[in-house]
Amino acid sequence: MKLGYLLFILIISLNAQRAWICVPVADLIGQRMSSITPTQPILNGYTSMPHYGKGGWACPRIGQALFGQEVELEKIDGNEALIGIKNLFYESRGEKRNRYWTLKKNIITEKGLEDARINVNQLPKPIDFTDPSMKAFQNTLTLIEPWKGYSVGTRFVRVPGSDTKDYYSVWLLNPSAIKMRKAKIPKELCMIYLLDSQGRPYPSTSSGRAVEKNFSARPEPVEGCDGINSRNQTMRKCFVNLLKRWAHRSNAFIPYVWGGFSIRSMCKQDTFILDKKPIFVPFDVASRHSSSRATADGAKQEIRAKRPEKDHEYPKSGLDCSGLIAMAAQCCGLPYYYKNTTTIGKHLKELQPTDTIQAGDLIWFRGHVLAISSLSPAKVIESRGYTLKRYTPGCGKVHEVALEKVFKDMKTIEQLRAAFFEGKPLDRIDGYGDIGQVFGWKILKLL
Repeated sequence: MKLGYLLFILIISLNAQRAWICVPVADLIGQRMSSITPTQPILNGYTSMPHYGKGGWACPRIGQALFGQEVELEKIDGNEALIGIKNLFYESRGEKRNRYWTLKKNIITEKGLEDARINVNQLPKPIDFTDPSMKAFQNTLTLIEPWKGYSVGTRFVRVPGSDTKDYYSVWLLNPSAIKMRKAKIPKELCMIYLLDSQGRPYPSTSSGRAVEKNFSARPEPVEGCDGINSRNQTMRKCFVNLLKRWAHRSNAFIPYVWGGFSIRSMCKQDTFILDKKPIFVPFDVASRHSSSRATADGAKQEIRAKRPEKDHEYPKSGLDCSGLIAMAAQCCGLPYYYKNTTTIGKHLKELQPTDTIQAGDLIWFRGHVLAISSLSPAKVIESRGYTLKRYTPGCGKVHEVALEKVFKDMKTIEQLRAAFFEGKPLDRIDGYGDIGQVFGWKILKLL
């Protein structure tokens, strides 16, 4: 299966063109918008996608790509393009998949750059799930805060010998003029990387200090970082501190966005509205889609969750539960490539009886994932979805919360560990305060 998939990727790669995302954030969908909403302009279909949707095609967004990200252009169909992203994959029917549709205007091809005499080496090499060496991090930096409309997670190539005391110098593509220029980014907004003796990246201590800013509990710096344990310890601490940084904003928060993989702006008003309407799905359409999307000849409800203060924003800025984990992991140089919770559950190692639970390890169950952010007191960080019966405060956002507020009577990490090895279900507290049992859950090791 693995050999067959690699051959498939090779064949696709030989037929695809190199291209780069040329907008701050590009929404990705599973099939052409022209087939999803054939009666309205394609652009309207993209711009009208809400923060979250359920039923019909309430929200076809299933991913996002960031500025400067290298992709594989497979084909163009009208105003849309079929691309392959390299930093994340999901599994379906035993195969790794990474192909999506997006607007054609969101990409610029290698030929377009070459015609403008742009040196493509001034754009970051892609984080690539087929190349676990992580060499893409060499001579790059990653935003850990939004900067001039660019999202957290956006990567830039550094300009050698041009940094100042407070700024890193990077190459920045102007896509409208198709020109490359130098730009300076404040150091406190960035993650930079060093390489160990085997050429593997890890966050530098200067980045670590930036990440730990505004936190009273500062981890001890890790010296050397040539051994795998110290390198992993550095990345784990960085991962947890990034999650804490994003979960604790001053009078603001990061909203939950279905398929979201961007942080360009924050919400300040903790409110959302639910737009509900019945839909009729013709039999010929229903027969082509799974029951989660359509049902044959009958009424079905379509629900859209919208945050009024950000409803005008396109693309929507925010994270879903798996996007939160992937964003933090890749910012820290971790070889982490998992697009959704199903894929996370298949690829990360389960906690073993000889293992200890550490901050940064994950609690996984079908459809959701949370990160353990503190051992004592026991806390988790998650991007929690919206309640769809009625508005409930505290839902639909990234937050840190006590473990016992998520799982009833689960007050300590020791209780969590015991329940896992005893095979006990968790009593999950939903957004309404009701209890539902969770079976088949796992504790997964981050590293």
